[in-house]
Amino acid sequence: MKNPNFAIIIPIYNVEPYLKQCLDSVIHQTYQNLQIILVDDGSTDQSFEIAYEYFQKDQRISIIQKPNGGLSQARNVGMDYLMSLTPPPTDYTVYAHSKPFAPDYIHFLDSDDWFELDCIEKCVSFFANYLNIDCLWHNWFIYEDEKKQYAKWTSFPFQDPIDTVLSVEQMLQKLRTKHLNFGWHGAFKAEVAREIRFIEGIEYEDVAFAFMLFARLDYIGILNQKLLCYRVRQGSITNPYLENYPSYMQDLKGVFQTFQKAKFYNFFYSDCVNIAQSIQYLSQNKIQEKKVLYEMLMDLLRWRFVRFLGASRPRIRASRDPRGCRALYQEIEKKLYPSLGKRYLMRFVLFVYFALIFLLFYYAKIRRLNSREILNLNKIASSWLDWNVGKW
Repeated sequence: MKNPNFAIIIPIYNVEPYLKQCLDSVIHQTYQNLQIILVDDGSTDQSFEIAYEYFQKDQRISIIQKPNGGLSQARNVGMDYLMSLTPPPTDYTVYAHSKPFAPDYIHFLDSDDWFELDCIEKCVSFFANYLNIDCLWHNWFIYEDEKKQYAKWTSFPFQDPIDTVLSVEQMLQKLRTKHLNFGWHGAFKAEVAREIRFIEGIEYEDVAFAFMLFARLDYIGILNQKLLCYRVRQGSITNPYLENYPSYMQDLKGVFQTFQKAKFYNFFYSDCVNIAQSIQYLSQNKIQEKKVLYEMLMDLLRWRFVRFLGASRPRIRASRDPRGCRALYQEIEKKLYPSLGKRYLMRFVLFVYFALIFLLFYYAKIRRLNSREILNLNKIASSWLDWNVGKW
């Protein structure tokens, strides 16, 4: 494909201090055949004014201004606009120099992050060299905002130092983590994602999207080059200490004693929805015909269910469960473990895990261990849990 059209979708919400750096990294890309879609998600600072300034000086930029609805909704709006799936609602305002046209590839970028200037050029080159892939996963930098420095660690989940192409089954085997997510981590063919969208109103929206996306693929490119900078900052929506209720948590106001408890409940609910929707998608879209891939994805869902939900369920009280998480948890448990014997085995493993945590806590208290030593003991318990999950 000669000179393919690349679409960059950037959701924007109250990122005034970071937005210019983000947009500069996009408009100055060495690859220029871009559609740049900015989705202002009801910002209350000067973010829209900055976006409009860039709109005026770059013909490739379009802006969709909308009421606040969360990151998932903003990304979905950008995809729908590009693919002309639905006209924007009447309370949306669109600023565009021309009508959009369906892109060949899509890359998401969060508005507090930024691209290396050759990011898209390297993505285009990789797709051109490997025509059988529909998705590309590249590496990234991590920038710690408070320390004003690049972190020495990276969370790139692959060990291979070379660029390569893998079947999706091989890719899942090579993951260093069982935590599967994909959003801004790379680029994909627009046609592949025509029928899938991010789940709105939840955290960790890139989890179910990853399961739905990879279930549709045969091959994926792994580009072990750091092409994007991921900023770690206090104001991020994933920060559990942020005390401003976003739009999708308004129903939790007054239900919990503190914002942190409401945030934890929303995390739990989000994982319930992610797992439930992923199971439904895998079951309804003939993914079971790809037997090996289906089982690998289901194993990852079982791990996520036990690791994030099973270990947290005791904190979800029946008296404070406005979204019915306990009932949803039981439905997921039955779908992941149809056999009653395996359900009992899962509960036994969780019981041993909690007992191990309890014993380690008192061991640490008696020995008067420091925080680092206590953390290491907790890692032992968590490693034991991870080792057991997936064996049944």
